[in-house]
Amino acid sequence: MKFNEIFSKLWRRNIKPSRPEQSPKNRESYPTQHRQIRNPYDQFLTTHLILRDQLAIDRTVLANERTFMSYCRTSLALIFSGAGSIRFFDMFYADVAGWVLIALGLIVAVIGSLRFIIMNKKIRTTRKLPVQNNAQGSEAVEEIE
Repeated sequence: MKFNEIFSKLWRRNIKPSRPEQSPKNRESYPTQHRQIRNPYDQFLTTHLILRDQLAIDRTVLANERTFMSYCRTSLALIFSGAGSIRFFDMFYADVAGWVLIALGLIVAVIGSLRFIIMNKKIRTTRKLPVQNNAQGSEAVEEIE
């Protein structure tokens, strides 16, 4: 099967009219742009993970940890800048700016922690899917055809 045939077959499968079929005389009044397209990823298996998916999850875990470390680094920089401003400058504005920076640092730390926890939960639910033994995922491709 050529790529164009597969693409047109999948495209026809994913387009469904949003209204019931009308009579041929009224069909001109219902343009084709009002058709709804279903999610194209619904056709693929979501019950098994192949090796590529496992590696992608591992990369996502590492990216999540790296993002959390960036939040921590930014938070610590804001907190230490605020503490330095309070400690080394005797002006009222420096004290206010220091406390604002400390508060911002704490807010960044909380936001980063929450995002890390939420993403970890999503990753854990994805990892619970069973692993498919075939590295190419040919069963998934055969079910589409």
